[in-house]
Order: sequence, then C-alpha cells, then structure tokens
Amino acid sequence: ENTAPTRNQNQQIKTSTQKKTNKKLLIGLSSVFAVLAILAVILFPNIFEHLLNNKNIKAQITQYEQQIDDIINDYNNCVSQDDEKQDFNTKLKKFQNIPKKAENYEQIKAAYNELSDCLTDIQDRNKTEFNQKLDNLKSEDMLYATKDDLQVIDKYQSNIKDLISNKEFTDIPTIISDWSELISIANTKQTGIDVKVIQEDYSNFPDIRVYLNVVDKQGNTIDNITEDRFFLSEKINNEANYIKTNIKTAHQLNEKEALNINLVADTSSSMSDNKLTAAQNIMKDFVKNIQFKVGDSVRLTSFQGEFYTKTDFLSDIQQINEQIDSLKAGGSARLYDALIRAIEDSNIASGAKCVIAFTNGADDESVNTPEDVIDAAKFYDIPVYIIRIGSDLMAQEEQALKRIAESSGGTFYTIDSLSQQLADIYLQIYQEIKKYYVLEYTAYMASDISSSVEYEIYIRDNKNGGYITGNYQASEDLFGSLYLKFLNAYINDMNSYQYSELDDYIDSNVSSDDKYTLHYQMKKQVSRGFEDMDYENLSAVNIKKIEKQSDDLYLLYSDEAYDNVYTKSFADLKAMKSDGWVVNRSSAEQALEMLKNQNMLNSLTDADSVTVHQITNQSVVYQIKKALDGKWKFYKYNENIKFQNPDVYKVLI
Repeated sequence: ENTAPTRNQNQQIKTSTQKKTNKKLLIGLSSVFAVLAILAVILFPNIFEHLLNNKNIKAQITQYEQQIDDIINDYNNCVSQDDEKQDFNTKLKKFQNIPKKAENYEQIKAAYNELSDCLTDIQDRNKTEFNQKLDNLKSEDMLYATKDDLQVIDKYQSNIKDLISNKEFTDIPTIISDWSELISIANTKQTGIDVKVIQEDYSNFPDIRVYLNVVDKQGNTIDNITEDRFFLSEKINNEANYIKTNIKTAHQLNEKEALNINLVADTSSSMSDNKLTAAQNIMKDFVKNIQFKVGDSVRLTSFQGEFYTKTDFLSDIQQINEQIDSLKAGGSARLYDALIRAIEDSNIASGAKCVIAFTNGADDESVNTPEDVIDAAKFYDIPVYIIRIGSDLMAQEEQALKRIAESSGGTFYTIDSLSQQLADIYLQIYQEIKKYYVLEYTAYMASDISSSVEYEIYIRDNKNGGYITGNYQASEDLFGSLYLKFLNAYINDMNSYQYSELDDYIDSNVSSDDKYTLHYQMKKQVSRGFEDMDYENLSAVNIKKIEKQSDDLYLLYSDEAYDNVYTKSFADLKAMKSDGWVVNRSSAEQALEMLKNQNMLNSLTDADSVTVHQITNQSVVYQIKKALDGKWKFYKYNENIKFQNPDVYKVLI
C-alpha cells in the first residue's frame, strides 16, 4: 500500500514545522529579552550611580579648586612662622600638582584636607597667642594713663577682638606694638615741662591743696592741662614704693579759684610830693581787674616808721578803695617788718595767696632782716612780688629786695617812677598767679598727722611731661596755720576788749575756773585789753618745733615777737625804772637811756609825755588738743611763758 504523503499533506506538514520553528524562535527571543530585562534590572542602578558619582566627583574637584583661593586668602590673613610657611607651601604645591581628574579624586581630597588642616592649625595658634597677648596687655599697669590713653586702649582692645573673631590676624601685631608703645609712654616720666610748687595748704587736712606753676622749657605757662593729666603719689619717708593717690580736682585758678592778695604800700615820707596819690590811683585801677566774683580778696598793709596798718581781706571794691584813699605819706620806713607781717597775715587766708609790695626799697627801723623775710616766706610758701620805685637805692639794698622776691617764688621789678608801667606790672603779676594750677587730694596718711610724708607730682601734656617731689609733715603745716589764726584773733580781741574771735581756736570744754587753761587766761586778758599800750601788733613768730604727745595732743614751741607802743608821762616812766615788773623796768631803763643819748632828759618836765616803741619777745609752749567737735584747738600753756627784756627801738616826745 502506498503510504507516501500527498502534496497537501506535505504542505500541512511544512506549515506545522514552520510554526513550530517560529514558536521556538519566539520563545528563544523572549528568553533573551527576559534575560536582558533581568540584567537591566540588576545592572542599571549601579551604572546610574557610577555616572552620578563621576559627575559629583568632578563637581567636588572643581569646588576644591575654587576653595583653594579662599584657603590661600585665609592663610594670608594669618601671621605664620617659618616652619608653618614651609609646611603650608609644600601642601599647597602637592594639591596643585595632582591632575584634576576623577580617577585622582581621593588624592585630591586628601591633599585638600591636609592643606585645610594646616590652615586651621595656624589659625588656632594665632587665636591662642593673640588672645594671650591681649590678656597680658590688659593686665599691664599704666601709672600715668590719661583719659585719651584709656579711650585709645578701649579701641585697640575692641579692634583686636574683632580681628581675632574674623580670623584676620595680620593687623594685630601693629596694634599690639602701638598699644605697647602707649603703655611705655604712660609708665615713663617724660621731659619738657617744668613744675614748681608755689604753695601748699593743709588748713583742711586731710584734704590738701597744692598750687603749681607749670611751664615749658621756654618758661611759658602751659594752659588748659586737664585733670586726668595730673598724677600724685605719696609714701611715708623711707618706704620703698609710692602709693598712687586719687586727685579730687586739678585746674587753673583763673575764673575758678579765689586768690588772696596782700598789697603792701610804702607810705613813708619818700612817697610824698604826689607820689602816693599816683600810686593810689594805680592800685585802684588794678583792683578793678580782680575776679571778686570767684572770691578773690585784697588786704592792704601800709607801713611807715612808727606803725603799719592793715585791713582784713576784703572782696568789696568800694571798701578796698576807701582804704587805699585813706593812706597818708610820712615818717621813716620799716619795710622788712611790714613784709613779714604781710606774709603771716596772708597765711591766715584759705586758698592761694601772694604779697605784692611797692616801695622805694629803703628800710630805716625794721627789727627784722631780709633773711628773716626770706625764712618767713619759705616757711609759709607765700611768694613775694616787689616793685621798687626810683633809682636812688644802694646796690646792697636792691640786692636784698631781689633776693627776697626770687627766694620766695616771686619776682622783682624796678621802675623809675610811678607811671602806667606800675599798673601793667600789677596786672602782669595777677595774671601770672591766676595761671597757677591748684591740685586737691586727700592725704595718704590721714590718720597720723605727725607722719613725715614724701610726695611726687607728675604732669603729662601730650608726649611731654614733668614732675616734682616734696615732703611734708601735716602737723607742722596744719598747726602753723592754726597758730597764726589764733594769734591774729588774740590781737583783734585784745583791741576790741571782747572775747570773740578766740573762741574759734580755744577749747572751751573746760572748767570755768581752771586757771591753767587758755580759755580762762585769754578771757581774763581780753577783759583788760592792751590797757597799758597805745597799740600792739604781732611782729614775727618762730615755730621752733611741734611735738606729738598722743594722737589727740601736741605741743607747739614758739618764740613770739610783738610790736608794742605805749605812752607814759616822764614821771611815770622814771617810776617804772625802779618799780614794777622786771620787763617794764628794762623797757623804762632803755627808753631813758635813749633820751639821755639824745640829750633830751634835761629838757623834759614830769608832765611831758614820752612814747616808747619796742619789740617784746616771749617763748611759749602751747598744748593743742583735739576738741569734742573734732577740731584741733589750743588748750593750755604747757609751761610758764618765758619773757625776755624788750628791745626799745624808738622814743618820741
């Protein structure tokens, strides 16, 4: 049997086979695509991440390259040491020499971090060191720092802090150098200024006032030095170091502080023939310029041979002019006695003071010498300005006047006649004194007034400076001023026959019948006044010493000289010679001997009056005690007064 397939069957078989083949191909392709899909799912994230990382690496490398400029700039704002410079430059070159490709990223990153860490180390060292230097500068003492200095230092400090905070260190060394230089200037006494102490006032101790003349090397007053440029330190004698003392105030006198002026007028016969009238007019013109509104005052002292008169310190121009107009010329001259009296009177006043005297320079009858005047002026620190009128003075006398003025801190002038030049000199003196500086402070050793204290005053004016040293014992200056006030009150109360002014200076908290107290003694004396005297003035005093007994009790040893004038009948004068107190007997003997030498004894009758001028000397030891009100006052005589025989220097009929 024929089993061969037919054509139709073959075609069917072929078709079926093709289908099977296609099916297998489809399955194969599907498998491939399935594998590819699986591979794509597995591999694509890694490929994407790789591509992204490559892009980021390139961006990071670019950022590193850009940040290098910032690192270099920050490095240039640092103060680097040599090894730091070498290290930084080596690391910088290392970074710069690496090719900036992705495959070198790790090298680039490591090099960048090394360079950044190097910069951080330099910045940290700069910050630490400059903060330490800042602390050191802030801790430095500045003995003579002014307000301007402190303001500059505040600015320096603020600038350094800002620069450290901003990591900008290069300007800091210059600021530190300027700051250090300022510290050096403020701790070193500069030169170029001359400082002179004119007066010291201890009347309100422990508050002390010092009056200073401050000039440059050419002798010109340096005006308007502010308070913060004055520096004062004190120490007890023999101590090693000064202690800085706070100044309460420091300024020029002008328009701020009172000046007490004692005008000494020569009214001897040499001032007759209208000379005194001219002088009076000039003095009144001068008084017009005085600053009474700030408390300036004027005291008038006139002198002749027989007496010298004085006013209180006055601030009323009308009263002063009336006193000037009352001056009369005549008689001889006691110039040196008048100058000492003016010095001692002036010391009673609080504040700055001076003596201005005009005279022809002649001295006829003074019991004191030019050296005595100089000693008094130096003791009380009162400058004496002397204007000599005329040209007929002996060279020796003129030199004496010049020595008095210059030794006291004043000035000596000479003019040929009373003219406008005298008014100019008056004004010149006044303006010169008004340019003095007054410095007020509280004493370092306020608890013990007997301590011997050294002081140093230093003044800065820009980069110039000047200083002066001195010393004081407050008890001497305080009690010296109190003593003169006490004696002046004694004279005034004795003349007025009433116990008034003395009450301010004598301790009244005592038993009323205690005969040894000054309260009892002075009340008794005042009640009689100068009953046997025409008048009495204090001529001179010499404080020999002040001795501490306890914190509340001191002894003052002094010699006192009084200018006494008394008038007796010739009969009474002869009776005094053989009767009465030994001092009076000596006075009468001397007066009668003078009359004898003048060949006047035989011409006198018992009823004739004889006026005796004498200096009476006595040595006294006072107790000064701190009273219940806290003030120092005179308490009693420590021992009996020792009287010396008087010196009779003139007898008039």
